[in-house]
Amino acid sequence: MRWRARSRYILPEPSVNRPNGGADAVERMRRAPDPPTRRIYYRLVKRLEHFDDVQDSRLVRHPRRSMTRFAAVLATFLGVAAGTAGCGNGGAANFPPKVTTSLVFESEIPFTDLERFRTLTTDFTVPAGTLQITVDWASATDDLDLVLSNPACDALAFAAGLCKILASERTNVKPARVTMTTTATAYRLFVVNMGPQAESGTVTVKVTQARLSL
Repeated sequence: MRWRARSRYILPEPSVNRPNGGADAVERMRRAPDPPTRRIYYRLVKRLEHFDDVQDSRLVRHPRRSMTRFAAVLATFLGVAAGTAGCGNGGAANFPPKVTTSLVFESEIPFTDLERFRTLTTDFTVPAGTLQITVDWASATDDLDLVLSNPACDALAFAAGLCKILASERTNVKPARVTMTTTATAYRLFVVNMGPQAESGTVTVKVTQARLSL
């Protein structure tokens, strides 16, 4: 077996008589055609060189502890290297992982002839994720406000200002939108037509979830 030194702690060259292991995985990473895999290899070498500098000052005081820590670090990096080099097409690593967003809940509630100063009330139950509420209507000259609360808020408590407000949109922007992080729970939405005309439109409720794609 030949040894190739990158620091005082050297990595073994792969050998035909040696079963595939961490060293063979590291060598495949060094020769890999794709940049992400090679970057992981050079990070490993750099980390070992940094560990070498740190050990110089600690080895005299705590030789057994220092070598134990080094062995743990080396085993961890070789395990990651072996797993990374062995997956994908031709040993290429899927790095960094991608974040994908999926729609897990969607509901549309239409409304018609909502007169000025009248309120539309609608309830919905959603899963955990990112909650997006959009209220759109016909005329940009009209103003519709939305207020999000819980099902314990009834019409009288809402009119009296006694409800717990979880989110609201009271500007003149069309459409009105609210976005927030949510747990799996129930909500009550109030849509208030501030006029000046009666309005028709749609309330759209969506929940999305982000996942790592390896």
